[in-house]
Amino acid sequence: MTFQIRKRSRLPHWDVDQGAYFITTNLIDAVPQEVRLRIDNERKAYITEVERRKGHMTAAEELALNQMIRERLEEALDAGAGACWMRQPEIARIVADAIAFLDGKRFELFAWCVMPNHVHLLFRLLDGSIDRMMRSLKTFTSREANIVLGLTGAFWQADYYDRSVRDQTELLRCVEYIRMNPAQAGLADWPWMKVYDYRLPVAGPEVRRLRTGGPRSAGEST
Repeated sequence: MTFQIRKRSRLPHWDVDQGAYFITTNLIDAVPQEVRLRIDNERKAYITEVERRKGHMTAAEELALNQMIRERLEEALDAGAGACWMRQPEIARIVADAIAFLDGKRFELFAWCVMPNHVHLLFRLLDGSIDRMMRSLKTFTSREANIVLGLTGAFWQADYYDRSVRDQTELLRCVEYIRMNPAQAGLADWPWMKVYDYRLPVAGPEVRRLRTGGPRSAGEST
């Protein structure tokens, strides 16, 4: 479907050479066709309205559209559509173990979460390209999961969503999103999530607030 954003926005981030990336990849049946069509219709309506009023979309409007699409996709994924094969501990463990195996080799993980029908990864890339790393991860886990399930054919959706993390504050926001995703989806005591707190940066009051969940102080700017 045309609505799915493949490549990350080329925004400045806190260290180009060692930048962090937030990846979401989902199972082949995680987003039903009717949901895809509804999101695509929203996308088209947004573009049509902007072009009617202004003739073209600004960079800020494109970012707002991308954010809207991400939010709709995340809502759809958390609704738990499809077979949700990773709800089965044996399948979730295959994926979680493969992610852990690549840590320190292809990437340095900040956080990950294996949900019933999708996976979030937050990492600093160490070697190769994201495409190559994701192809390796998905090929191995697809083969192993299909053996356990007694299935053949596609396990993952062919594509995935990735975005670069621009700074430390955004990094911490992504960490908290991953940390809270199981609870937000109604999964109590979900074991397939890990945050590497000792790898996270500590810099400034806003970052400290995100890490502790505390309120802003009177002297902090918005």
